[in-house]
Amino acid sequence: MPWLYAVARRVIANRLRSESTRSAVVQRLAHQLALAASQDAGLDADRLTALETLRCLSDQDREVLMLTAWDGLSSQELAWTLSCSPTAARIRLHRARSRLNDLFADDGSTAQKPSQPLQKVEEP
Repeated sequence: MPWLYAVARRVIANRLRSESTRSAVVQRLAHQLALAASQDAGLDADRLTALETLRCLSDQDREVLMLTAWDGLSSQELAWTLSCSPTAARIRLHRARSRLNDLFADDGSTAQKPSQPLQKVEEP
């Protein structure tokens, strides 16, 4: 009979521990969702202009820019992803950046020019 009490005590302790962990995870997730929602609501005019300008680019240019700027790929990783040489990847990136800057400079295609020019992301 003592072993039954020991097993029951461990089962109850495990249950309490898992409920505590679950509650902490739910609170942390709710906090992260609230943070994400507030950040999404805080898009400023420059970011909206950049997103609108990205929509004007071709799929290939958009992919190259997003892989480097948002996903943080280096030219080597970009080349591997695009199945091309690192030189070709750098050229594609340069051309995509040039087209993006041209769209920002063109008053007819975007609502307003961003307050800061696009800058090259340095690779490690």
